[in-house]
Amino acid sequence: MEPVFDFINRSVKDKKAFFVWYAPFLPHTPHNPPDRLFKKYQAKGVPDRIAKYHAMCEWFDETCGALVKHIDDSGIAGNTLVIYVTDNGWIQTGKGGYGPRSKRSPYEGGVRTPIMFRWPVRAGDGQAPVRVSPRP
Repeated sequence: MEPVFDFINRSVKDKKAFFVWYAPFLPHTPHNPPDRLFKKYQAKGVPDRIAKYHAMCEWFDETCGALVKHIDDSGIAGNTLVIYVTDNGWIQTGKGGYGPRSKRSPYEGGVRTPIMFRWPVRAGDGQAPVRVSPRP
């Protein structure tokens, strides 16, 4: 996260607008999560490959939280639009493969993707809300 934080810090210092596209390869392979997270999921009794995947997901969540916290701590949260998008992961079978209505299918588990927006100034300034319309 240090290069991202350094870039934000330089932009804030220079009072310049910035754009960050934070798209790490987490939780894709190689699955090499921190031991503290791997052990947490391993303790749940799931196979190691699943424990590693879940630990990678949590590690990604932590880094996103660190990024938002850095924005907040930098005093720029009110003027910073954060958009969080992700793919839908996969519905796992007991053997670690894709479930029949998973990521590679036209069913709900294969097409839904979450998106979240965070823009405190627009959300609380009394202006008309930002509208996001679904694609037809």
